Parts: sequence; structure tokens; C-alpha cells
Amino acid sequence: KGLAKNQVPPKQLGDEALSKVPLIFEPNVGQTDSRVKFIARSSGYAAFLTGPSQAVLKIHNSEDRADDAISMSLVGANAQAKGGAIEKTGGVSQYYIGNDHSKWHENVANYLKVQYDEVYPGIDVVYQGDKSRFRYDFMLKPGADPKSIRMTFGGTQNVKLDPKGNLVLALANSDYYMSSKPVIYQESNGKKSFVDGNYAMDGKEVGFELGNYDPTQALVIDPNFTAGTY
Repeated sequence: KGLAKNQVPPKQLGDEALSKVPLIFEPNVGQTDSRVKFIARSSGYAAFLTGPSQAVLKIHNSEDRADDAISMSLVGANAQAKGGAIEKTGGVSQYYIGNDHSKWHENVANYLKVQYDEVYPGIDVVYQGDKSRFRYDFMLKPGADPKSIRMTFGGTQNVKLDPKGNLVLALANSDYYMSSKPVIYQESNGKKSFVDGNYAMDGKEVGFELGNYDPTQALVIDPNFTAGTY
């Protein structure tokens, strides 16, 4: 039957609902490369956390194109920063691959976030997301310097800012990947006060430039990765 005016097609409704499903992180207990500490998978990408200062996204392209891999590294960050998975979901993953039972992995716990503390002085990083976006939130304690945060992106052919303030990452086999203009805010008494800000590029390094904010209050810088095409 035809759709009523303004009615959303069922498939689109399903896609939108799936895109809001939280990304689930698993600790690496042997189900992937030993350099990886945590892994998360979605229909469009897999995220590998190799430690506090690096995340790698493997982008799943169509069958006629090879996959891409983007690495995001925090320049000058504390590679020994303490942290781990938080917000356990209650769900588990099971890996029964091959006939060698010693390589099976049962009841691997699932988590919503991975947090590392003091990756820069007074700054924590929280990795999280949903099925369509991978987020890396910077949580700044009062007095912490946002200019401490510096990032580089590997696996890209070009990195630039578009007119809307998004960070565009040109890839070899995909059209592009984008890290959206960051949402920056402070929260007091349950109310958010948004802060003007954008990415700032210095050669191959990417940081943040902020407008006026209260340095005596905590601050959140919240960008996210998302796929796109021109």
C-alpha cells in the first residue's frame, strides 16, 4: 500500500532506530590482535582501542572496495594513563571459532564506555558511541587547558576543515569520513551552557579553539566520527 503523506517508510524507521543503538565495547581476552585493549563493532565499522592515546577505526566498504582504517592518536598524551571499561550492560559475547576449545572465549563482558583518566593534565577521555557514530569525549576538570589536546589522524589522504567547521578526512577507498564540529559545554545545577568552539589545525596536528567559558568549572568537548559522501 502507498504511504500516507509525511509517513516515514518502515525501512527508514528501522535504520534510524538501529543507528541509536549504543556501541558495545568488549575487553580483548584473545578474540583479536594482542595490541588491542578494547574492541567495539557496528554494521559500518569496528573500533579498536590500543590504549589511552590511540583509537583505530576500520571502515567496512562495499565488496568492490577495500576497507579503510583511520587511526586517531593523542599527541603527547600519557600512554600510562589509568582507566578501563565502565557502565557494564549485563550482556556478554561468545566466541566459538574453530575446533580448538582453548581458543574459544566465553562470557566476554559488554560495556557502554571506555574511560582513561589524566591523558593530559586534568583531562580524561571517554570513548563511546552508537551504531552510526564513534565518539571521543574530552572531560576537562576546572583549570585544565584545552590547548593541551592535540590529535593526528593516520590512514588519511587529506585532513581539512569544511565551511561548517567539520573535520573532513579523505580516505583511499571511501568517499570520506568526518569528525563533526565539536559540541562544547559546561554544566551547572543540571543545566548545560554551550561554549563556542571549533577545531584548530597546526600542520598535521588538530586541536581545539574555544570562545569564552568559565575556567573554574568543568568542561566537556564532544566530537564524533560519522561516515559521509560528497
